[in-house]
Amino acid sequence: MFSINGIALENEALEWVVRGGSSVVSSVEYDRQSLSVPGRAGVTPLIGSERAPVIPIQVETPRSNQGALRSLFQRAGLVLTEDGQDGIQAEVELMGLSPVTYGPADEVVEIVAMLRIPGVYWRDTATGTSDPVAIGSASVGVEVLEGLSAPVTDAIVRVKGGVTGLRVTDSGGSFFEYEEVLASGDYLRFHSDTGRAFVTSSDTWTGGTEVTGHIENGPGPYYLEMVPWFTDPADRVASLLVTSSARTGSPTIEVRGRRAHAV
Repeated sequence: MFSINGIALENEALEWVVRGGSSVVSSVEYDRQSLSVPGRAGVTPLIGSERAPVIPIQVETPRSNQGALRSLFQRAGLVLTEDGQDGIQAEVELMGLSPVTYGPADEVVEIVAMLRIPGVYWRDTATGTSDPVAIGSASVGVEVLEGLSAPVTDAIVRVKGGVTGLRVTDSGGSFFEYEEVLASGDYLRFHSDTGRAFVTSSDTWTGGTEVTGHIENGPGPYYLEMVPWFTDPADRVASLLVTSSARTGSPTIEVRGRRAHAV
């Protein structure tokens, strides 16, 4: 069943009952521009952007308890979870409440809350860190975020030096490149949500000297987008290609982030 910020919507104490019109199975629609060339049939395919889906949650409550239900939906920072989907959640925002009263003296209220998922997809509740993978040759394939079913654009990629001419490319074509020499024992940390990068001399995921000016990335619109890659749709990973021109010591790469899920 559904919960908002850990509070169950199927709630015996408050006499709330989730009705059959509720669903967290969200559609995904795309905004796509059409480029037509005079004299040519059809249109040229262009990259589209996902619209934020809106899902309905329908709850029946005694009128005396509707204030509690409204207050729950109208608070800031809403997080939706479903019992059948352990370990994932959706950060949502309220788009509207539609109450309908019925029963003797309108004693019962049925409220439909329309919840939008600004980030489009559900996410893991916990952040995970992949095992370090050795960068032992000029070209190394790395598989991370096993089980994702939607793009991840906010992961942190950390590379331990020494390595020169570093480039990390996702299977979808998104990449970042570090122009400088990363010395042995130093760590380069690239934040794909902001495009910022830092170098530290110790094993840490915070702080350091900012080196964003030495980062090249593309092709956009994200600084680095990790998309599901598979040969079997039931076995999905984010697949990265790590290339370098020279290596010293024992360089490694690891990824920290939360998987994204199409629900």
